[in-house]
Amino acid sequence: FTVSAPSDRPLTLTVWSFGRPVATVPVPIDTVDVGVIPVPAPALAQLRVDRTAEVGPPSPTEALVVLHPADEATRAAVTGTFHGLWQACAPWLGPPHGASPACNRVLVDPAGTDVEVPAGRYQVFATIGPAGSLARTEVTLIAGETTPITLTVSPLALTPPGWISADLHVHGQASFDASIPDDDRVRSFVAAGVEVIAATDHDAIADYADAVARLGVADRVTVLGGLETTPLLPFLDVPGADLPRVIGHFNFWPLTPVPSAPRGGAPWDERLEPGALFDRMAPLLPEHGVRMLNHPWAAPQTGRDLGYLRAIEFDPCAPIPEDPGDLTASNNALLQRRPGGGARNGDWDVIEILNNAGVDEWARARPLWFALLSQGFAAPGAGNSDSHGLSDAQLGWARTWVALDRPVGQPLDVAAFDRALKDGQIVAGTGV
Repeated sequence: FTVSAPSDRPLTLTVWSFGRPVATVPVPIDTVDVGVIPVPAPALAQLRVDRTAEVGPPSPTEALVVLHPADEATRAAVTGTFHGLWQACAPWLGPPHGASPACNRVLVDPAGTDVEVPAGRYQVFATIGPAGSLARTEVTLIAGETTPITLTVSPLALTPPGWISADLHVHGQASFDASIPDDDRVRSFVAAGVEVIAATDHDAIADYADAVARLGVADRVTVLGGLETTPLLPFLDVPGADLPRVIGHFNFWPLTPVPSAPRGGAPWDERLEPGALFDRMAPLLPEHGVRMLNHPWAAPQTGRDLGYLRAIEFDPCAPIPEDPGDLTASNNALLQRRPGGGARNGDWDVIEILNNAGVDEWARARPLWFALLSQGFAAPGAGNSDSHGLSDAQLGWARTWVALDRPVGQPLDVAAFDRALKDGQIVAGTGV
């Protein structure tokens, strides 16, 4: 490699490998050639995942493979970061928010995938999502050597006939806080065994159509163009609050991207209450289009309220008055407001009860959901991953199953899918 650098002062050159500094070389003034820099050789893991079949031998499949140190010595030797930034990974195989391999995770293709790994002893896991068994093996990878690793997973009969699995809150490269390439994002859809994806990037309409076509997986996954509106400007004066708020995040689909338009055709969503936002989105959505309230009680981040019910300080123990101006007992009447003259603030079609694989969002959202249900705001509860890459949240955990008897080999009827979802013909969860 070559690099331009000041020549009038002594410098130090540090080489990083797998997220760790592995060599430091002093560079005296006017040095032209720093010579050969020795660094530890990696091992090469040749990864392959097979899926068992009812008849015949197993066949190679897409999967996600995770490497985990099998002992503390390996963990200490292979923990790395992106030049000291973001979270630490053990082993560190690539930037955690980027392309595969990311952190300690690798997308594996049916033809197999080779990946360089720092030497050590590892547990190696393979997953195809909650509808498949988890494969595991233990290996010792030696510097400079190649080790073939084959894991076998088995499909599990968890989904009854006539039900379709979906993840309706997913981010990719179009989001300001995600950098996973579109092709790897689509590969992750297939590896997780999700049949329907709502592409819901922050303030940008996208549908991954080019990547789906390029990879030839249109028969494996349907991607619905969509959007997660993400207001950033605090403006909402909530009674009793010291500072103005934003209204949290809402998903909309199906939407068609407009590549020549700002934000892919997404409208400006700042300084709007939910009802006005719904009115603004209405012309872009078909009759069966879906409006979903995301993570309703999520904690604020950098002053931004991520959940609408938390932003308005909704009280699940208090009634929702019919009068939108009756704020004497609580702020619940804000749900009845029609700020744009059309939709009410509480007129979402679906509410996200499960976000990611943990129970924390479920525990917060469930009493809110029950309070809404008991007072006539009968929106079905969905489960989604809110995945932004390979390492932040496992795609498809949680997920939503929709009762829709699709003929084998036929394209998804998006209108029928959305109507079944809004009608509550769904189950949300993380697997079994």
